[in-house]
Amino acid sequence: LLNLSHVLKNYQKAVVLNNELKDLANPFQQRAKSKATQYESIVKEAQTKPDQREFYEKQLRQLKREMEDLSNETQQAMAKRQDDALVLIYKEIQDACQRVAMSQGFDMVFSYNDATTSQEYWSPMNIMRKLQQGGCTPLYFTRGMDISADVVGALNQAFGRTAPAPGAAAPAVTPVGAGA
Repeated sequence: LLNLSHVLKNYQKAVVLNNELKDLANPFQQRAKSKATQYESIVKEAQTKPDQREFYEKQLRQLKREMEDLSNETQQAMAKRQDDALVLIYKEIQDACQRVAMSQGFDMVFSYNDATTSQEYWSPMNIMRKLQQGGCTPLYFTRGMDISADVVGALNQAFGRTAPAPGAAAPAVTPVGAGA
């Protein structure tokens, strides 16, 4: 088993990339904070001058547009970098997992995400996630471990024995528990 949360928190390259992303976001956050402060200032000023309501409403609409544009600009600047970093780190983790598994004779390694501290582990959010999350996801497995094609073959073979002939009407299904 491999706790991806633990690996991501402790893999130095992932930490460095995460910090680079935060640094990239800082100027955008500062600009957004400045716009929010400006917006609040205009709202307060507008309350003291009700006779100039239209003027202030126009300023507020313009500022809202600027804030939305800044948000879109931030998302565009961050999205590609985040996606590239995510794929890079995941590939490196998967490759390292395969090397370790092969060196130790493991046929399969599953990943899971779990808290890395006792406080995180017992948090209601973590417990809820555990109740809703699916099972482990394989990160590496040797040939022959995946039996999906065999299961599909067995299902199709069984279906072929019970399937109606082409053009024939499907048999009526008798509900379970119905008397004959």
